[in-house]
Amino acid sequence: MNRLKELRQEKNAKQEDLAEVTGVSAMTISRWENGESNIKPEKAQQLADYFGVSVGYLLGYSNYKNKDRYLDENSLDLVIESDMFNAIETIGEKNLPLVYKFLREEFEEEYSDVFLNDEEHDFTEDDVDDAVSTAMGNIGDGFWNLPDSLVRLIFFWSTLKSNEREQLLALIRTLSLNNLKEQSPTNSASKKST
Repeated sequence: MNRLKELRQEKNAKQEDLAEVTGVSAMTISRWENGESNIKPEKAQQLADYFGVSVGYLLGYSNYKNKDRYLDENSLDLVIESDMFNAIETIGEKNLPLVYKFLREEFEEEYSDVFLNDEEHDFTEDDVDDAVSTAMGNIGDGFWNLPDSLVRLIFFWSTLKSNEREQLLALIRTLSLNNLKEQSPTNSASKKST
């Protein structure tokens, strides 16, 4: 359940105030508060900005109002988990198991194809399991070293259904190829000569 009503009451705001901020009716705010309808992503971001919290916290996916709160609570112990830190602002740390499950399944599929189809070596399922465990162990360090934009992309990507990932990948491929055509040296030279 989202925290919209709780946050509104903490701020001593009325449903009408939130309606004005988001450009929807007070009835819509009431439906969001009661869980009768879902808050659209752009409205959730507006509300999160208004309350000074993360979208994940607003929607109930995170126990931390924002990354700063997480740092305040954990920095003295020097136990800052990069995955947790990035999840707070994206999918919420409560959904991190979805990311790990997705990554494990991807590694299992990839390594099974490579190891078990290698006719020159006698790899076993145990070899695949070892490779997957090693890859999963390296994930924490990997996330910490990646730019935030890529971490957010991985987190959001991992929550998609398989067919949604395929559709999005096809769209990204099309956009990328179009951009490459526009940026290619032969295309640039022909534009200059016209």
